[in-house]
Amino acid sequence: MKRTVTRTLVLLIAAVMVFALLPALPAQAVSAEMSMTQSRTIAPGVDTTVDVKIVSTGFQLTAVDFTVITDPGLEVTGANTGTYSAGSFRWSDEEGRYEFNVTLYVHPTEDFTGNTKKISIGSAMVDGFYMQTVTVTPEVKDPVTGEVTSPAVTREDKKTTRAVAPATSAAIYMASSNCELSTLEIDGQTVPGFSPSITTYSLPDTEDGYVNVSADVMDGRSKLTGTGSVDLNYGINRINVTVTSEYGNTRTYTVSIKRKDNRSDDFSLESLSADVGDIKFEQGKYSFSVVCDHSVDSVTINAKAADPLAVILSGTGKFQLQDGINSFPVIVKAENEKEKTYTVYVIRKTEDGQQQQLSGNNALSGISVSLIDFAGNSSPLDIQFSEEKDVYVSFIRSGYDRAIVTASPSDPTTVIEVNGGEGLMVGTNDIKITSMSQDASSREYLIRLVVLDETIHVRPSLVDADIVSPASDTVTIDFTEDSDHLVP
Repeated sequence: MKRTVTRTLVLLIAAVMVFALLPALPAQAVSAEMSMTQSRTIAPGVDTTVDVKIVSTGFQLTAVDFTVITDPGLEVTGANTGTYSAGSFRWSDEEGRYEFNVTLYVHPTEDFTGNTKKISIGSAMVDGFYMQTVTVTPEVKDPVTGEVTSPAVTREDKKTTRAVAPATSAAIYMASSNCELSTLEIDGQTVPGFSPSITTYSLPDTEDGYVNVSADVMDGRSKLTGTGSVDLNYGINRINVTVTSEYGNTRTYTVSIKRKDNRSDDFSLESLSADVGDIKFEQGKYSFSVVCDHSVDSVTINAKAADPLAVILSGTGKFQLQDGINSFPVIVKAENEKEKTYTVYVIRKTEDGQQQQLSGNNALSGISVSLIDFAGNSSPLDIQFSEEKDVYVSFIRSGYDRAIVTASPSDPTTVIEVNGGEGLMVGTNDIKITSMSQDASSREYLIRLVVLDETIHVRPSLVDADIVSPASDTVTIDFTEDSDHLVP
């Protein structure tokens, strides 16, 4: 037993001696490349970031050291990993990786609009390691038997190394953020009250079918849209002139102008009749009814517009009848494209002579209002509907183009008509809702939208004293974020 142990020790010592005599393996080829965000565009006073990436070849990264140099007007304030102080960056991680990324936070210390500043890293010292596999086959001679063997032995050696990542840099360009106009003209005349800081204007009514819009930008690097010849529709027109700065931010100047509509608004009927009986047509009424026997199974409705330029869109001709109330809306469009509905109710008796009664319910079950801004975005407006209330007043900020009102009747047979809501202007804007029951009784509702522009004085005559308090000659409403009067 003692002899066997001695033999084993001799073999191990011999193998170690052979390893010690082996030549050292050459170091593995390693390298590192560093890159940085090539360019950034910022606006005056706007911070930015630059990304630095280091990729190793042949080894894993465990530490990175570099120094940041900035042109006057820029400073690096920190990094999202590692430590940064006074231009020096340090990062380490014993686990190692083949790619390292860091984001540097950059702050402009001065306005260098129209110019480019540079951030540079001269070079980066990169530490790391690689694993080297060593396999040897030393000859081992047994001192007792003299037998020679060559066993293969493999091991993994961890080798530390260092590389230098070449210099890199990034350019920071400061673009102009000025998106103001210096002039704004309609048909060669400066828009009254124009100021670069004011973006909404209203012009007097016109009968012209178009206007010429011209403008100059404050900063020659910005771009301009919305100028030139602009066709005017009848009613309120919103002319938008948009300035886009070199940096990309925008400002839109809106000029509101109303084209007078000299077209006829006459949608009245000269005559309206049904061949099953006398509907008792008269001017100024919009709902008519007639009763017929069960033996009558069809009706022919005839109508003639009072204005030859008006058009009857639908509702005339021959129609089949059902027992009970049959509703036939006759829609007339005036030359100015406004429409009016005249409703003819034909009550056909049942076979046993029973006659259904027309509904007298003209109440609404709800009113919803949506405010549409100049970009087409919709915002709901809560008017706090109540079945007992006919008048609603809300104060809204400027910047909305129109209001869409939807009225829900308590009785589905009620005819609803909404007028107004287009082309909201600073001041009072009235929207009128008429609900008419089958028996021709009607009820009027009023939604009054008071558009505020900064600070506006509202006379109590515009609204109920209960709504605007205190009641005095004028009521001042301040344009503040926390004002209870401002909605939404």
